[in-house]
Amino acid sequence: MMFKELSRPFKHTYIVLDALDKCMGTDWSEVLSLIETLVGWGLNNVHLLATSQKESEIKFCLELLNCNQLNLQMALI
Repeated sequence: MMFKELSRPFKHTYIVLDALDKCMGTDWSEVLSLIETLVGWGLNNVHLLATSQKESEIKFCLELLNCNQLNLQMALI
C-alpha cells in the first residue's frame, strides 16, 4: 500500500475514521480490512483514531485486533 511508504518519513501520521457504525454492511468488511492492515504494519509513527456508536460487531472486531478503546459517553465527560 502506498500509504505505508508515504508515512515512513514522518515522525507522526494520524488517521481518523469517524462513524464506523455508519458503514456497517457491505462496506464494513473493507473498512475492517483497512484497519487490520494498518494495525498489522506495526508502525509506531502511524496513529489511528476510529469513532463509533456502540455496536457489538465493531467492538468485537477491534478487540480481536487488540486495539485500545475509550468510552466517551456524554454522561462520563
